[in-house]
Amino acid sequence: MTDPHPSPNVHDTMYVLNPPSSPPHHTTNYPHPSTLRNAHISPLLLLPAELRNAIYTHALTSSTGSYTFTLSPPIRTHTGLRVLKTIVQDASANPHRLALLRTCRQIHAEAHVLPFTLNGFQFASLGVFERTVVRLLAFQRAAITRISVTTTLGRALDAFLEYMRSDGYACARDVLPNVGSVEIRFSGKGSLIREFLYRSSRGDAWAESDKRRLVAWFKGGAGDVEVLVQEVR
Repeated sequence: MTDPHPSPNVHDTMYVLNPPSSPPHHTTNYPHPSTLRNAHISPLLLLPAELRNAIYTHALTSSTGSYTFTLSPPIRTHTGLRVLKTIVQDASANPHRLALLRTCRQIHAEAHVLPFTLNGFQFASLGVFERTVVRLLAFQRAAITRISVTTTLGRALDAFLEYMRSDGYACARDVLPNVGSVEIRFSGKGSLIREFLYRSSRGDAWAESDKRRLVAWFKGGAGDVEVLVQEVR
């Protein structure tokens, strides 16, 4: 699928130069006055880029090295509809983790990609992966390199692959173009009845076949995508 918002080079968005001391006369795309002021009075922005990068890395790296996305308990609206929302567990534990990015325009311009490049992303299910990743901006998806997905076997896996392919994502690289490390955690916590019925309808080899299909989608024929498969109970 052609992305209407092509992904920039991630490393080109890591830093911007301090704005000039006086505005050039030939451009109308000049920084906001507060950006100029902050660049010359902010102790953080007066530091060399290497030191700012070290500070950004410390501040924007999750305490666990990854962000975990899961579904909140169902929320009942005033119409009685039950709504599921994706939440970030790390944000609940540390709601100020990304506050640095909201301090000023220049800091946001320099560091807004770093939460995606510095951290892995863990998804509690294939459904959470789909609900989260496809809604990210192109530059955010391009910055993600490490993911972990927990899933059960069966119809959820079929539905996920059908949805992603029908939406134009034939493999993981189509939605996460720079992903290089994928951990798939197959969980045995699904419904035993549904699993038994599904096994009966597909035969004894259904589990290994499903695993191979999901690994193939995440790998997508790319030799540099490392896929690790684990069994969890």
